[in-house]
Amino acid sequence: MQKEELRSANNDHNVRAKLRQLPNLMLCAEDRLNEYQKGTLKEGLKLSTSLEVVYRFRLRLQEIYEQRGLNRESLLFLLQLVLQLTLTYIILNT
Repeated sequence: MQKEELRSANNDHNVRAKLRQLPNLMLCAEDRLNEYQKGTLKEGLKLSTSLEVVYRFRLRLQEIYEQRGLNRESLLFLLQLVLQLTLTYIILNT
């Protein structure tokens, strides 16, 4: 997490509580989350841009994995593209 996000979390108990729930929610498939959990995930990701990037990256990797019709080279290209875009985003925002 970025320094500003950590400071905000340390100053606000509600923010800290939401951020604490995020790791488990981020790992769960969205279709397995109930409406309350989906709302908590959405609110938590708004509080942390770095965790949102990680979550979006996980979703993109899941999409790539589910594209079984693609050959190995296409999957590798897509994976490299996602990694490159994610790294670019991280570098530009640190």
